[in-house]
Amino acid sequence: ELFLRALNGLLTHYVAMRDSENGIPIAIRLLTLDRLREGVHRALMQFYLQQGRRGAALKQYEGCRSILRDELNVEPEIEPEALWNSPREVVHPLG
Repeated sequence: ELFLRALNGLLTHYVAMRDSENGIPIAIRLLTLDRLREGVHRALMQFYLQQGRRGAALKQYEGCRSILRDELNVEPEIEPEALWNSPREVVHPLG
């Protein structure tokens, strides 16, 4: 639990700093530990968009949607259009 909190704190920092280079590996690591963390999926989508990797962001969204449907029978809270239409805005994905 402490390890997850530490990683989440790092991710929050990288989101705020718009540091996709360091944030992507942290987000991926968090998702390997708990793939149901929708906020981490959103952070990863945001990082991919910052790098101009729209296809990777869409693939991440589709994976997130599939996981949430299969495991929890719910849809993601954020629609991908919210990220696509404002990629320059910092969306706080973890809060």
